[in-house]
Amino acid sequence: MNAISEFVNQRLQMALASCANLMSCAGIRKGSVVGQLLPVLVVPILLLVMIVVYANFDSSIDTTGLSANATTAIDKVNSQSYNAFNLASILPIVLIGVAVIGVILGAFILGRRD
Repeated sequence: MNAISEFVNQRLQMALASCANLMSCAGIRKGSVVGQLLPVLVVPILLLVMIVVYANFDSSIDTTGLSANATTAIDKVNSQSYNAFNLASILPIVLIGVAVIGVILGAFILGRRD
């Protein structure tokens, strides 16, 4: 399970880094509302793409000639992969919460400067 969780974590970090690069190229400031909402939009799409790719990859593997141990190992990997995707599905909710808190705190901080 550690290897699968690490894989999902690395891919999500790469997606967030890509968002940061996209934001800097587009001239979007990191603390702006758009800058906070962009990862909230990108991460769920990335998760969906990852699940579809993995499901297609999983269904295309022919396991008919494999031993019982190999089949058991493949079943465990598939089970743990889908468990990791289930856990990763919480990430957009967390990002939305972070974005909302960031917007609220940003409004309070900007309100105090006036």
